[in-house]
Amino acid sequence: MVATCLNDVLVVTTSAASQERRKRLEAKGVRVEVLEASDGRADLRALTELLAREQYQSLMIEAGSRVNWTALESGVADKIFFYYAPKILGGTQSLPVAGGAGRRRRSDAILFHDLKLHSITPNEFAVEAWLEKPHWR
Repeated sequence: MVATCLNDVLVVTTSAASQERRKRLEAKGVRVEVLEASDGRADLRALTELLAREQYQSLMIEAGSRVNWTALESGVADKIFFYYAPKILGGTQSLPVAGGAGRRRRSDAILFHDLKLHSITPNEFAVEAWLEKPHWR
């Protein structure tokens, strides 16, 4: 059994989400915010500004390749935590950890500091690191 309180879940979406679906979520006590960037995707900068106004201290983004890239490129991410399991899918069609425009030169790479390795089980580990906040932010 899972205990929840009304309005303890926030879903961020774009105008592409159906009004009916939004209303169903809201009827279940889910807060739905439409925060859309100029490219039609969810606006992570607007989300972090909303959370800051409401005095949230942290945000965890568990996402796919494109949202990961958006969080890194926009500068809203301060820290990464990558989990690694003893499996490799690979292949030329596999998704990168951060898909999007990317960076072509090493000198433009997104850099980390204070890297830590966490052993989870004998065959699993995670990498935790803080992101550098260079001039491109």
